[in-house]
Amino acid sequence: MSNVIGSADNSAFYSARQGLNRASEDITQTSLAINASGVPSSAGAGTQNTSLPGAPTPSEGPVAGPVTNELIALTQSRINAQASARVLGVATDTVGQLIDTLA
Repeated sequence: MSNVIGSADNSAFYSARQGLNRASEDITQTSLAINASGVPSSAGAGTQNTSLPGAPTPSEGPVAGPVTNELIALTQSRINAQASARVLGVATDTVGQLIDTLA
């Protein structure tokens, strides 16, 4: 019989760590993509730029574009990181209960 708890491939800790690493990498890549999308900063020291180039006018309504897609991907990565953190928490609690039961 194989040792499932000690196996790195089947471990909840391993899965949670991989999920957190993947989410972190995705957040980094998505943030870089948003930064590279060319959203301008303010137009000048004395002026305030309230509209973005290519942004729809109020009568056109919202338009999904590259930044919108990247923000959705960023939100998905955040949710994935939260889920992985929950897996890690449950695995820690479970091991703690097993130790308490066996002790």
